[in-house]
Amino acid sequence: MSGFRPIDELIAELAAGQEGCVEYRQMLEAGVSRGAIEHRIATGRLRRRFKGVYVFAHDAPIRFQSERAAMKATGDGALLVRRSCAYVWGALEHPPRLVEVSVIGARRPGAVGLRFFSGLTLDPRDVTEYRGFRLCTIPKLLLDLSAEGETAFVSRLLNTARVKRLLRPGELDAFIDRSRGRRGFPALEAVVNGPEAAGMSRSRAERLMRALLRRAGLPQPLMNHMVLGEERDFIWIEETFVVETDGWAGHGTRASFENDRRRDAELMAAGWVVLRITWRKLTDEPEWVVAKVAAALAIRARTERDRAA
Repeated sequence: MSGFRPIDELIAELAAGQEGCVEYRQMLEAGVSRGAIEHRIATGRLRRRFKGVYVFAHDAPIRFQSERAAMKATGDGALLVRRSCAYVWGALEHPPRLVEVSVIGARRPGAVGLRFFSGLTLDPRDVTEYRGFRLCTIPKLLLDLSAEGETAFVSRLLNTARVKRLLRPGELDAFIDRSRGRRGFPALEAVVNGPEAAGMSRSRAERLMRALLRRAGLPQPLMNHMVLGEERDFIWIEETFVVETDGWAGHGTRASFENDRRRDAELMAAGWVVLRITWRKLTDEPEWVVAKVAAALAIRARTERDRAA
């Protein structure tokens, strides 16, 4: 291997697919001599990003380059956390000033450009892969940020994750069920089940439901209509079918729970079918909502036809 051009091409090939990053070790293993590497460092064609990790010179910045370099510098047990994790998930437009990482089973000292968090107690279920990075799951990200008291930020991230469908059906519920007692849990629960999430605002729930039903080709309901002397959320008169939306803001006490069941019992005694859905079902599992509504409407339509026959 001789001449600058072939060596540059080899280094560029190594850096390709790694956001322009290459390890000193990788270059040696590929046959690049120490002298050739040091020459390129001295002339600026290789720029040190972290210890043992270099960026091959490019005119334009490469997205996620700092995050990739950090992963290479911290080893196989590392993963992105906090804001760096949110950035890779696409929930932040700009990366944080320091790359935030954790190493499972180890404590690491601080380093220039990096912010380390202990990974000693990290549950393997809270680790995933996305865009070629190891990083914490969305629910774990929300819990970590809640523990730092950033509930407004957590609320925005949760909304972004739902809009971008970054949460798998039931993922957040399962995480919350096994996270009680963990630092940050009360704050996270307040965001997930609080007024911003559960109260959902009636207008938002109505728009979501209308859009879901329209895309599925299902009949549109009446909304906030009086049935048996009380206002109901979504009503199909001919099918005698009602959908009620539950949320912590309006259903978080024992009295309101009992009142909801009384309302349901009155409808069912009069021959109505009632389906209760939560804000999280409406936003996280719209397919489930559509399937349940479609099935109920089909059953009620057959029932009415049989009665008329």
